Amino acid sequence: MRETLLRANNLSKSYKVKTHPLSVQKKILWAVNGVNLEIRRGELLGLVGESGCGKSTLGRLLLLLEQPDKGEIWWEDICLTTLKPRQLKSWRRFCQPIFQDPFASLNPRQTIKQILEEPLLVHGILKDKRKRERKIVRILREVGLPAKVKDVYPHELSGGQRQRVAIARALILEPMFIVADEPTSALDVSVQAQIVNLLLDIQIQKGITYLFISHNLSLTALIADRIAVMYLGRIIEIMERKHFKSDHHPYTHALWQAIPAFGKKVEATVAGEPPNPLSLPKGCVFHPRCPEKKKICTQEVPMLKEITPGHFVACHLFG
Repeated sequence: MRETLLRANNLSKSYKVKTHPLSVQKKILWAVNGVNLEIRRGELLGLVGESGCGKSTLGRLLLLLEQPDKGEIWWEDICLTTLKPRQLKSWRRFCQPIFQDPFASLNPRQTIKQILEEPLLVHGILKDKRKRERKIVRILREVGLPAKVKDVYPHELSGGQRQRVAIARALILEPMFIVADEPTSALDVSVQAQIVNLLLDIQIQKGITYLFISHNLSLTALIADRIAVMYLGRIIEIMERKHFKSDHHPYTHALWQAIPAFGKKVEATVAGEPPNPLSLPKGCVFHPRCPEKKKICTQEVPMLKEITPGHFVACHLFG
C-alpha cells in the first residue's frame, strides 16, 4: 500500500446561480458535495463521470485554485486549507495543473520561452538567465519539442504541440503532483495517444502522482491504477485496477456498458437525464435513473463503504 500524498476530507464547493436571466433570485448549486478522497504517492488516479458532474471543480479545489466552502485538504501531514497565501506559495511549486484547452491556458502575447520562464521567476528558481534558458531547452526536449520552439508564440504551434508546452510548463518546477484535466479532449484522435504516452513516460521517469480527469472511461481504465467515479458532485465509487471487472454501482455499470466495442451495439442501460443540479432529489442522487432502486434509496444518502479491500461503493444495494 502506497502512502497517502493528498487527502480531501468532506470537501464541498457551491455556487449561487440565477434561476432565470431576468430574475434576481439565486439558488445554490453544489458542484462538489462532501467528497472524501485519498491520492497515493506515485499513482495515477483516474476521475471519471459525465460532463458537469464536478470533476474539474474538484481538481481545482485540490490545487486550491478555488477555496472550498467546507472541508479540509491535507498534503501529507499539513492542512493546506488553514494556510495563508504566503505559506501556500512554497507548496504550489509541487502541485501543477495541465488544463483541457492548451490554447486558452497559454498567454498568446508571450513566447514559449516567456511562458516557461515565468514559473521559475515567480518562485525565484535559477536566477541566472543562461541557466534558465538551458532548463527551458531541456524541458522542451523532454516533452518532444525542438529548442527552436522557445522563440515562437502559441498560435504558431499545432494543438498537440501547444499541449506539450502546457505539460512542459507543469514540469519545469519539478512537481510531485499534477492534475491533468481532460488533457487530450481538445486534440485530434491521432495526437491523443501521443500525449497520453508522454504523460505515462514522465510518470515512470519522475515518479509524479497524477489525478487524471476524463469522461472517457475506456481510456482511463487502460492507464489508471485506481478509478474514482463521480456523479452530481459526489464520489460514488473508488476501485483499484483488480476491481475493474467486479460488481459496481449501477451508474458505473452503465458507464462500462456504454463503452463502444468493434461490432458491438451499445444499448442504454440507464433511463432519462441527470436531475436538475439546482434541485437534487432526496436520498441517493442517482435513484431517479437507477434500474435497481429500493425504497431506502429515495430516503437516505448512501455513504462510501468498503465492500472488498480497496473497493469502495456508495450504494444501498451493497449491504
